[in-house]
This record gives sequence, structure tokens and C-alpha cells, in this order.
Amino acid sequence: MSESKIEKFDRAACGTVGDEAMQALAEVAEKYGLTLVRERGSFDHGGGSFTFKASFKVMTESGQPAEFARQARMLGLPEDCWGAELEMGRGMCKITGLNLRARKYPVLTEMMNGDRGYSYQAGSIKRALEFEALRAEKAQSA
Repeated sequence: MSESKIEKFDRAACGTVGDEAMQALAEVAEKYGLTLVRERGSFDHGGGSFTFKASFKVMTESGQPAEFARQARMLGLPEDCWGAELEMGRGMCKITGLNLRARKYPVLTEMMNGDRGYSYQAGSIKRALEFEALRAEKAQSA
């Protein structure tokens, strides 16, 4: 490398080293499909530090998050409802995830027209799934 050592560490030098470290780690993160975030850094005249966080999600072969089936069971929803398309009050939407920390509206959806996402109560989603199943059964028998 033609780069020289930093003789005096100051705030700007610490930022430069952090940026270069982020670039070096980005290659590894891309190789393994990780999400890399530079969280924070600190500097004073006695020293400094910077922190990186690499995260990943375990997905099944269908692209469904691995924990989805277990969480759906906890909410009283069918285990296979991830990605289900159903009609709610705002139009057609698709189930994209669950947020168990949101006790009142834990089911995350995305509008089919690409508008935005909404959260719904598990009971509302369960009724909508039952309605969609009845509608599909009726259309099949007709």
C-alpha cells in the first residue's frame, strides 16, 4: 500500500480510518449477505473508537423469515400465511411480517399497489384470511 501511517490521530483522522474500515468490511458483508452499519464512534485526546454492527436474518427456502411460523402460531394465525394476499379496508395487501413488540397491531402488511405498509390486529387478519378462503372455495365450486 502506498498510504502512509497517520502520525497524529485527531478527529478527522479517526473519521478517515473509520470510513476505510467500513469500506473494507463492506466487501465481506456483501459476500455473506450481511447488513453492515457503522453505529457510533468516540474521540478524545486520549484515544478513540468506532463500532460496526453486522446483522442477518435467517430465511427459509420460500423466502419466509424462519421465526414467522412460530410467531404466527403465537398470534393464532395460520403458519403459512406469510405472503398471503387479502383485501382489507384500504385495498389489497400482502402479509410481510410480524412485530410481537406491537401488542395491538402486530401484523405487518404492504399494499399491493406499492403505496405503503400498514399494521393490523391479528384477529382482523385471521377473519380476512378466513373470508379469502371462503371466497376461493366458492369460486372453485362455481
